[in-house]
Amino acid sequence: MSRSRLAVAAGIFLLVASCGLPCLPFLDLSAVSLPYQDPTPGMLEEQAEEIAAAEHRLAVYAVVAGVLAILGLAALIYAWKHRRSRMRDQLSKPGGSALPPAAADPADGRHLNQGRPHG
Repeated sequence: MSRSRLAVAAGIFLLVASCGLPCLPFLDLSAVSLPYQDPTPGMLEEQAEEIAAAEHRLAVYAVVAGVLAILGLAALIYAWKHRRSRMRDQLSKPGGSALPPAAADPADGRHLNQGRPHG
C-alpha cells in the first residue's frame, strides 16, 4: 500500500472518528439529566455534579474531535499533494502516462481504458 493510499485511509478514519466521538457523552447525559420524581436536596446536588461532569466530558470530547478532524484533513491534503506530484513526475518522463503500469498493454501499444493506439 502506497503512502498516499495509507494517508487517505487514515484521513477518512480520523474524520469519521471525529464526527462520532462527540456523540458518546450524549448517551450518558440523556439518562443523567432526567429529573427525579420526588428529589431530596442531596439527590439534586448529586444530579448537578453528574451533569457538570458530563458537560466537562463533552467539552473534552469536542476538543479531541477537533484535533482528530485537523489530523484527518492534514492526512488527506498530504495524500492529495503526494498523488499530484507522483502523477506530474510520471507525465514528465519520456513516454510517461498517468495510468499505472498495469493499465498499459505493451503488446499492442494501446492503453486498456482508451481502446485506441497511444501516440
